[in-house]
Amino acid sequence: MEVLSKIYKEINNNSRYFSVYQNFDIETYKRFSELSIFFELTFDFCGVEYEEDKSTLKKFLISEINSLSENNIFKNIYSSYHIAVPYVSIRKHNKIEKFEKYVKIVSKYKLFPPETPPHRTMEWDYFLYKLDPKYVIPIPQNSILRQDFYPQFFDRDLAYSLTHALFYLMDFGFSTQKPQLVNLEKLKFQLESLIAKFYENNDIDVLLELGINYFSLLPYLELDYDILIILNDALIKTNFIEFNWKTEILEKKYHSFFVLGILTALIKKHLSSTIVSNAKRSMLLSKIKNTIFECVHDVNYRILTEEDIKSLSIMKSWAFLKKIKNKI
Repeated sequence: MEVLSKIYKEINNNSRYFSVYQNFDIETYKRFSELSIFFELTFDFCGVEYEEDKSTLKKFLISEINSLSENNIFKNIYSSYHIAVPYVSIRKHNKIEKFEKYVKIVSKYKLFPPETPPHRTMEWDYFLYKLDPKYVIPIPQNSILRQDFYPQFFDRDLAYSLTHALFYLMDFGFSTQKPQLVNLEKLKFQLESLIAKFYENNDIDVLLELGINYFSLLPYLELDYDILIILNDALIKTNFIEFNWKTEILEKKYHSFFVLGILTALIKKHLSSTIVSNAKRSMLLSKIKNTIFECVHDVNYRILTEEDIKSLSIMKSWAFLKKIKNKI
């Protein structure tokens, strides 16, 4: 999975961009929080041949957290949460006594922004789950996961609320517990439709997030592996993959690269999972061949033609669904 190692290398080459010690403001500690989640989920799935890059990133995260003081973490309610999360992400590698105390304070007094939509409320519960894996994340009554929704009428904000609610509920696909959702088959179809929709919009960030949601269901359902072909084609036709990050690339793409890395790690996890059947693993392995999820090639990929895309069953279903104007 060369793509994951390349992401690690580029992060290390641009570590100042993610440094909270250098510049402690809301945008930076949110970036740092996102980086820590990426690190936690992908660390075990970046090959042993890249130990130096993994070790460098781990040392960076630990050093940055160590550099922060009580005045930093309790600067405001936003900083408290977004610095507690990175520490929880690295504490299995290195426990820091003062941060053990800080995390207890954040948890006890729920130092989390109160003006939050349902999927953001689940972010707090995800934090509690990371502290105690036995904690069951509740689904708020007004969550999009408890509502009927129609993919053909979705916008980017609704997609964001869905992808993140599923991230927290399923630990980005790394949870070993079946999600407590009423109808996984229906969710599968809705995700397929949304992937087709955002493929047409060339929205890489949302596409990759939906891809994580979709392959989080692999242990529980039979999926359509052509989703990987669709995601790969979107990455190629938009020239998304760049491994010489400059400031403008970091500003536009760093989050999408984190999501790409998490999806790649999730695929690798499934390929070695004992709870995924041999048949599913074989199909998954065959579908990632000659895609970004297997290896970053120096040669150009073949961009699919319009007819290639239209022939996929997912795209056929989406073409029919778009014709339905009445929500009922």
